[in-house]
This record gives sequence, structure tokens and C-alpha cells, in this order.
Amino acid sequence: MKDSLQELPVLQIIDVTPNDDGAIIRGKLEGWSHNSDRGTWFWLWASNTEAIIPVIQALELPSGMVTVLVSKSEMRETIRPGANLHWMSSYWRDYHVAMIRDGIWNKREFKPEDAIHFELDGKKGSISIRSTIPAGARQTHIESRGWDHEHCEICSGTIGGRGSSCGYINDKQRWLCPECYERWAVPRSLKFMVGT
Repeated sequence: MKDSLQELPVLQIIDVTPNDDGAIIRGKLEGWSHNSDRGTWFWLWASNTEAIIPVIQALELPSGMVTVLVSKSEMRETIRPGANLHWMSSYWRDYHVAMIRDGIWNKREFKPEDAIHFELDGKKGSISIRSTIPAGARQTHIESRGWDHEHCEICSGTIGGRGSSCGYINDKQRWLCPECYERWAVPRSLKFMVGT
């Protein structure tokens, strides 16, 4: 199987300066776009299976030259001058990579289920009856068939409700719409993350 990380842009590390907090890394982010500059951090794949979170200290656009702080606890041997490490936007989560790599999906018709409504710190929320309410929350009521749809992990399209009646679900209860399943999960491609 191909290494899906190869589809992601890289951080070309120019130099690494250790300090009391970890290290200051200077380098160039390939593929950095104006759409990507909304965050103060991004995911950096220190290995093929482990992503860390460097914090942006300075960013020059449009060149993509960046200075980041990597905490002492996240420093790895792979973070060295001359290394090219894959990165992705903070919009995504590391589990998005895992779910595409694992590639175990089952087609399922979405069926509404009961929803648990709760309050936490003065805010209201709801979750599927399959889930547990957050620690410290107070359950207010259960709504019959109140959990009437899910969202695709990639495009946020609706599955159930007024969206597609079927989708694909994995063992972590994450859903993909039929289009994203065919386009990204079947070929195990991470290209949907590029440019985001």
C-alpha cells in the first residue's frame, strides 16, 4: 500500500535551535496558502505514524517561511536541519489520517436514534444515545429519534435527515458520505487535506 503521507506538503527544516522550552525550528512550508494562515499551529508528522503540534512564532507570506516552537516533550530525532517532514492544516485532526489509512468502512443506512440532551456550564448540548454525556454535565431529557443525522468527516455533508440516506461508517463511529468514500477512502488518499 502506498504511503498516504506522501500526498501531503512538507516542512523543509533549515535550522533547529534548542532552548529551555524545546526548540525553535526555522523552515519553509510547501503548499502554505493564504487560506491556511488562520491558525497559530499545524500538524507536523514527526514520523509516519506520529503527529506533533508546532506553534507558529512567525510566518512570512506568500513565501511560507516559518519559525515555530516545538515543545521539549514533542522533540523527536527526525526534527533536524535538512529534514523534510509532512504537515497538514490545523483544520484537520490526526484521526482523519488514521481513518483513511485504516480503510475499514461499512455501508449503512442511517436510522434516527434517541438523543440525550444535557447542560454543561450553562450551555445546552445533545448527543446520540450511544454516547456518554460529558463529565460534569446534567442530563435534561431524552428525545425520541432526536438524533436524526450525522455529518461526513471530510465534506460535512449530511447523512440521514435531508441528506443521503446511506453512508459509510467505521469502528470509531465516524461517517463518510458516499461521494467522499469513493473519492478518498477507496483509494486511501489524503489529497482532500492539501490546500486547506
